[in-house]
Amino acid sequence: MLGLQVVLASGETVELGGSFLKSSTGYSLLVLMIGSEGTLGIITRVTLALLPKPESVQTLLAPFATVAATIQSVPAVLQRGIIPFAVEFVERSAIACAERLVDKNWPAHQGPASLLPMLDGPDEEMVLSQAEAIGEVLEAQGALDILLADNRDRQEEILSIRSMIYEALRPGTAELFDVCVPRSQIAGHVQFVHSLEDKYGVPLPTYGHAADGNVHTNFMRCRLEDGDPGKIFLQTGPIQ
Repeated sequence: MLGLQVVLASGETVELGGSFLKSSTGYSLLVLMIGSEGTLGIITRVTLALLPKPESVQTLLAPFATVAATIQSVPAVLQRGIIPFAVEFVERSAIACAERLVDKNWPAHQGPASLLPMLDGPDEEMVLSQAEAIGEVLEAQGALDILLADNRDRQEEILSIRSMIYEALRPGTAELFDVCVPRSQIAGHVQFVHSLEDKYGVPLPTYGHAADGNVHTNFMRCRLEDGDPGKIFLQTGPIQ
């Protein structure tokens, strides 16, 4: 997003940003207005930069033996100097519910959690080379397997399952916590969430965007037994 036309509460119209790609003059009122989500003014016009669609998209899927190992592999991936456009962290218990909802199969059934790095670029050979390099990093970090969804149908199937996790959990969700932490603290945060799960006996399936530290935790009104969405037991009283 490059620019906004905004009507303030006073009725005054202001122009923020513009058609230029970078500005270092003064405070970024454009970012402030975007972050306010309409509370500081009404956006009446948006100036966008349209980027060409990438020629190649590659999706990797790597299951790990522990949740901690899954999360802790992310810094190693980023330190490789290759920046995926997304790195998703998903737990098996949450994915199992989404599988049932969309009637599709998640390719990785090993381990309690998986990492899902996604790469794109203008050249297929280059992107495949990057995917191979990241696969080597994940293998060195202890991945149980490295799966490559190199065709569009397989990629869309994987993403369709991932995108429906919240919808699959929503009927039994009391509250969704959308938390942002530094990337270096994701593993500790997720471990803390699961310590609360063990301490209080409340299911807290967790997933999110591992590359930018955005983690989603569902506080459940029901139990997920062995990650099987077919064995959801609603509680008739407070969870003990």
